Amino acid sequence: MFQPLVLVAYDISSPLRARRVRQSLRAYAVGGQKSLYECRLDAGCLQATLQQLDAHIDPQADRALIVQIGRDTLVRTLGVACAPHDGTCFYQG
Repeated sequence: MFQPLVLVAYDISSPLRARRVRQSLRAYAVGGQKSLYECRLDAGCLQATLQQLDAHIDPQADRALIVQIGRDTLVRTLGVACAPHDGTCFYQG
């Protein structure tokens, strides 16, 4: 089953809130760095992630950006970056 690639970037002003956001995203992450995560999320997991982010951020001080990459979207990488790929199997525990 295809799970779209979703990029989640955030700028959180509080270290405690940033840690909570990071921990919730790591459950779905297939890659990323610092405040940007590459996640494979079906519709249900995307909705759950949005609810978690909404619960953790302060809308007056923090920012989060979620971008869903479609199956036909051209993804380019530079430097030592790895292009996202769909494996034959994806386990989410």
